[in-house]
Amino acid sequence: MTVISRLHFPKVWPVRRPQWRFRSYLAAWAGVCILLLVALFIFIVLQFAGMQQDISRHEILGTARATALVVDEGLRAGISDLKILTALRASKHEDLARFYQECKAVAEADGGWVHFAWASGETILDTRQEFGEILDPAELGSDFDQAVASKQLLVSNLYYGSRDRQPQFAIHLPIIEQDQVRYVLSISFPVTVLARSLTAQHLPETWTVGISDRARTIMARHYRAEIFVGRRLPASAPQAPPGETEAFFPVVDAGGVPMYLATVRSAFAGWEVVIGIPQAEADAALLTSLDRILVVGAVALLIAILGAWIAGHRLSRSMARLSAAALGLIDLAPVPAVPSGIREVGEVAYALQTAGERLRDNDNRLRRTQEHLARAQEVASIGSYEHDFATGVSIWSAETYAIFGRSPESYIPSGANFIACVHEEDRPLAKRIVEAIRLGTELPGMDIRVVRPDGTVRVVHIACELVRNAEGEISGYLGTCLDVTERLQLERGRHELEDQLHHSQKLEALGTLAGGIAHDINNTLVPVVALTKRVSDKLPTGSQDRMCLDMVLDAGIRIRDLVGRILAFSRKETAVWAAVDLAHVVRETIEMLRATVPTTIEIEVRVGQVAPMWGDASQLMQVITNLVTNSAHAIDRAPGRITIALDERSRPAGKGDELVLSVSDTGVGMDEATCRRIFEPFFTTKQVGQGTGLGLAIVHGIVVAHKGTIGVTSEPGRGTCVEMAFPLAPVAGKREACLAYEAA
Repeated sequence: MTVISRLHFPKVWPVRRPQWRFRSYLAAWAGVCILLLVALFIFIVLQFAGMQQDISRHEILGTARATALVVDEGLRAGISDLKILTALRASKHEDLARFYQECKAVAEADGGWVHFAWASGETILDTRQEFGEILDPAELGSDFDQAVASKQLLVSNLYYGSRDRQPQFAIHLPIIEQDQVRYVLSISFPVTVLARSLTAQHLPETWTVGISDRARTIMARHYRAEIFVGRRLPASAPQAPPGETEAFFPVVDAGGVPMYLATVRSAFAGWEVVIGIPQAEADAALLTSLDRILVVGAVALLIAILGAWIAGHRLSRSMARLSAAALGLIDLAPVPAVPSGIREVGEVAYALQTAGERLRDNDNRLRRTQEHLARAQEVASIGSYEHDFATGVSIWSAETYAIFGRSPESYIPSGANFIACVHEEDRPLAKRIVEAIRLGTELPGMDIRVVRPDGTVRVVHIACELVRNAEGEISGYLGTCLDVTERLQLERGRHELEDQLHHSQKLEALGTLAGGIAHDINNTLVPVVALTKRVSDKLPTGSQDRMCLDMVLDAGIRIRDLVGRILAFSRKETAVWAAVDLAHVVRETIEMLRATVPTTIEIEVRVGQVAPMWGDASQLMQVITNLVTNSAHAIDRAPGRITIALDERSRPAGKGDELVLSVSDTGVGMDEATCRRIFEPFFTTKQVGQGTGLGLAIVHGIVVAHKGTIGVTSEPGRGTCVEMAFPLAPVAGKREACLAYEAA
């Protein structure tokens, strides 16, 4: 390691005239600027506080008073109408029908309804019902009894009518005869009357304007009243203190928005009119004053800057030359002499000259070392990285950037950026690695998937060790990373080939065994079926013996069909090879199967005109039958869809075109473990007695015999798709090519 000794600078410099130190200039004018800024901020705070207190309080309270006045005027009008009706009744008390008409006219004019009742609550007349009808029970709320007891006019709280369950309020006027309440004349209104009064004020929707009754239940809102009417205000909601008719509060609403809230209590009803204005909107008028304050501050700041510029003018040229010399060190350029009358400038210039010489020497040695390390990492395909806890700086080698697919110009190494590069499924592991390193925990090497900017996923083996300083404390970490994607792919390919080999050997052995057994059973069944058929034909139709023999004959035929499927699986059965129109086979098979598939299952066929292939039509028909039957069983009785698609596509590497046949369904699907075993003979997921486990094994054998490939994709709950690819038939007329194809 190269150690650079401490530099010692001469203490005596040529002096032509008195020199100012840089710190003196800086301290003097920094003090002036600070004083000006403090004065500016004090001025802003005083102006803002005064205007905020005056404008917000007077404007909001004035609006609340005006709104409360509108509500009181509406109540006064209702009270006046009740008093007029009371006077009319006193003068025409014998003519109840005439009094009903007067009440109805007043109710229609006011937008409410009038109710005249005995003090006991029994209805005498109701303008909502025609005069003379049988009257419904009264629905005037609990405040009716309070008005009777107090013998005074009373404006009720919000209540819900028993007839329509709509929120409403009423004004009750007791009629006293001989010092007793004999009647009560009431006028009721829906709360929408109050909402219209609030809406008529044309207040902004950003304001909160509402009315609550004496029980603190919301009666009206100037907008979205249907959501809030009928709700009771929480106990913590601000209200005017006892004995006060109005109050002003700065609050924060449920959405976290600071607001100014004013409440004014109605003189007639005791209701509260509440108006809330967002503080941001209320303070908008202060922006003009703020602009003026900013102008004053800007002028003061310009004065300070002008003074600082005058004081620092002597520094500007020297500092500009020093800056140019310092920037030249980036390219290892020599530092020129910087003439100046300031002591610190001369010291900095001399230091830059000395540092430039040392920097050029160290850069030459470092460049040779880095080139050697980079060549070594490139040869070994191993990248390196390191991190310093003290500075927080991470350094990656060029090979590490190449492995991660990043560029040093656009990517900054860090823990967060590293986690962002990792595959989403491996990010929890990456976070644990970063946290363990931060806590000073040693970790073994491990594989992590990273995603390059182009979407390529690479598997990287990361190894890391902690770095400790002379005191034994952890100062950082360094490690290596190795791209093991190709190695893992080769290992997976080797395992897949081994599994395919084992599977082929197992199928071959099982096919040989099944073929021998099937031939023996087939030879045994020939006389059984033939003789049973012969004896059955001689017996009378409908006789008990013939029915029994027919059952034996049917069982023998089913066994013969099963033997045929086993022979097809073991490839012992002779196939008829010819040019086959697979589209015609698909249509013919589906037409045959439609009657056997439940009506709740929709069969969709997407088949166009395709070129012929070389194969056995009956075996291909069996493939389609087995796959459609399996799909129907997977869907069971639930509604679903089976889709059969046939198309042509080009094979890679110029191997010509091929036919792609797929059968997909919307059934229950399979997990990955089941998908790996579905082609094994006698493997089935059905219950005992519902399947032999040979259907898909036979399909696999037929597809392989036709030089095709088969693949399955499935997820639990998302259905299954089986895709098969068959090569097209050789050119017609070339018999030698066909024979070679069949013999291959």
